[in-house]
Amino acid sequence: MLKCELCGSTLIKVDDNVFACEGCGCKYTKEQALKLLDIKSEASTPPPVPASNDFVIVAGVLKKYTGSAIDVEVPQDVLELDAGVFSGMTSLRSVKLPDGIKCIPSSAFYDCKSLKSVTLPDTVTCLCSTCFAGCISLEKISLPQRLKEIQTDAFSGCESLTELMIPNSVEKIGDVYNNSGIVYKSIFGFYIPAHCSANLTVRMPSRFDPRLVKGCKRLYDLSGKRMETAEEFYKNESERNYRRNNHLCLACGGEIGIFSNKCKRCGKPFGEV
Repeated sequence: MLKCELCGSTLIKVDDNVFACEGCGCKYTKEQALKLLDIKSEASTPPPVPASNDFVIVAGVLKKYTGSAIDVEVPQDVLELDAGVFSGMTSLRSVKLPDGIKCIPSSAFYDCKSLKSVTLPDTVTCLCSTCFAGCISLEKISLPQRLKEIQTDAFSGCESLTELMIPNSVEKIGDVYNNSGIVYKSIFGFYIPAHCSANLTVRMPSRFDPRLVKGCKRLYDLSGKRMETAEEFYKNESERNYRRNNHLCLACGGEIGIFSNKCKRCGKPFGEV
């Protein structure tokens, strides 16, 4: 019977390649579980390249990277990253993450000033707050098609970022706080310096509010149709509120018919932009 090396509880098989501890919930790859039994894997595929001493891995979690390489490939037996694992590594240029990683935790690459490239596996479903904040050299990153959530400040201060395509699979972007009024928290948020590239273009599903990506200079939906940026939204919303209060057409400002409730100029119903 397999026992967890951290708490001693029993390991149960989750799928063909992952075992989980019933006690503390930590996860092991198949190869790590077999090592606990001190036997070799009989799998037909070659085992992953063993981690060097530069990687501190405990029960499938990369706790720390102690090496000095500028291009890093994280070992295949890593299933999770610890928060802040690469934080502050100013010489780090590129990182390739293994299949199986599902979450990029908070501050994982915080303040990695030389980081230009990150290869995310298709298994990633969440980018946590400030995970790439302060990566001032990050120019472009491809987001996986299974991604579900991008949290507040995930790309805050990424002033070299020129393009970001948010896939249709994403269900939540940034955050909205209802504390004495609704406040929108952008994924490009409040890192100091709190600005993005002057050339930043974002493509995202049209169902999201542009204020959740405040900071981008050009905004399009996934079909290529132009959307209002947050700055344009705030400017235009002032005019739209004036028209609402005065029962004017939101689309063109024309007079609304008393009985038809449609604009006499463009024919659109009141309230339609």
